[in-house]
Amino acid sequence: MRGKAVGEYGADAAARLVGITPRQVRYWALTGVAEPGRVTGAGFARRSYYRYEDVLRLALVQRLVAAGLSLDLTRGKLGCLAALPRTEEGLARAYLVSAGGGIELRHGLDEVLDVIQLGGLVVVCSVGEVARALDQRIEREALGRTA
Repeated sequence: MRGKAVGEYGADAAARLVGITPRQVRYWALTGVAEPGRVTGAGFARRSYYRYEDVLRLALVQRLVAAGLSLDLTRGKLGCLAALPRTEEGLARAYLVSAGGGIELRHGLDEVLDVIQLGGLVVVCSVGEVARALDQRIEREALGRTA
């Protein structure tokens, strides 16, 4: 989780890092899907700031939606992300698993296989893979600013 030390990102920068539009970021915040870590001002002076963990949440929501889950399913069901490990090794073993209308955090492929063996439709999202891709985008963007 190298990006964790970078600080905060505005809504436009967070959208760019995740590969969605700033409008989607604002809509997801407004509807409670993925909210910013800090908000300042009000009205037209309102600014939203996303920490690394918030941008990772946006990226995970984007990945789950791309896999076919609805925003309604993700809304309010990602509280499990509070239990995300804070190390790269821990993130590499973390998976979001959707089965039976919920989303759960699982640690390791053995736990994922336990869910799959129950049968039914299962959507699995590797948190580590999403975090690595996000870290790479953050590094590329940082290199672009210093060049």
